[in-house]
Amino acid sequence: MPTVEEFGDILDLPLEGKIPYKHTTQNTSVSTLAGILKIHPVELEGKMITKGTVKGIPQGFLEGHLRQLVDKDMGETFMDVLALILYGIMIFPSIDNFVDLSAINVCITYKINAENPVTTILANVYGNLNMRYEFKKKKLSCCLPVLYKWFTSHISPNYKPAAKGAQEWACCFAKLHNGMIKREVSWQQRSHIIHCGEYPNVPLIGTKYCVNYNPILAQRQFGYPIRGAPNPESLVVVWNCYEEGTSNDLLRRIRSAWGSVVRAEKDSRPWVVKEKTSYQQWVMDKVKVVKLPFKPVAFMPEQQDVESEEVKTLKEEIEKMKQKNVKLVNDL
Repeated sequence: MPTVEEFGDILDLPLEGKIPYKHTTQNTSVSTLAGILKIHPVELEGKMITKGTVKGIPQGFLEGHLRQLVDKDMGETFMDVLALILYGIMIFPSIDNFVDLSAINVCITYKINAENPVTTILANVYGNLNMRYEFKKKKLSCCLPVLYKWFTSHISPNYKPAAKGAQEWACCFAKLHNGMIKREVSWQQRSHIIHCGEYPNVPLIGTKYCVNYNPILAQRQFGYPIRGAPNPESLVVVWNCYEEGTSNDLLRRIRSAWGSVVRAEKDSRPWVVKEKTSYQQWVMDKVKVVKLPFKPVAFMPEQQDVESEEVKTLKEEIEKMKQKNVKLVNDL
């Protein structure tokens, strides 16, 4: 399960001590954007177009402006324009070859107010995955390079997915077993966001959605066992797709919740899990409801008992320590 800390590490944008992007219904003004891009406001206004219901700037115009900045040796402005293109095309993609206002808002807000975009990037990933599931759409429209980096970082080096198409990816996921999965990664932080304010989980504000994720389901990533099935009260759903209308009340509540963030190495709240109910059984029951988009691959019995890379490494370290202890005792 992708977490804020993991995405922050991948993007080198740690969130702790920073302000997350708050989202506003008021777009960046043309005059503000023109001042940053060093373009006359009238010219910039003339280049902004609307595709469908989405307003923004064509990628081609911004790239042409980049070439002009190179000739003028305007390095800082060049980096601002390049960042705007990357935000619109790679980090917050919407329409091909087009940088929409929502991406512009996040980019400019980060530059002016230092509001960290990590929570927004993660929100768009979760929201997009949810939309693809709910409406059976095939194309993902989120920051795929970061999602790919996260996924491959949790796969054993001995198993490198070479998947390309949708069916190949489905088979790749279906064949995963415990021996292939790295629960913890070397660069992972020890302290994690457990919940925010009134929410029992982590609510997120994106450019298109409000959504949440549940750290209680990621305890094994944090290095701790899952003691039982999660309590439904700990899995409160946060969902708002802006295309269906923005909930200002929900945005206000999430902003307020981020003013009271609880971080810890593990979730010590006793009520968040039901220890008498098996987590594995909960997962299997959930699969029956959600259903998989492909036929599950039957696991071989020996696969279920394969040790993870972390367990193997830990056993090797323990064995080395035992040998050192024996040597020290003999030397004494």
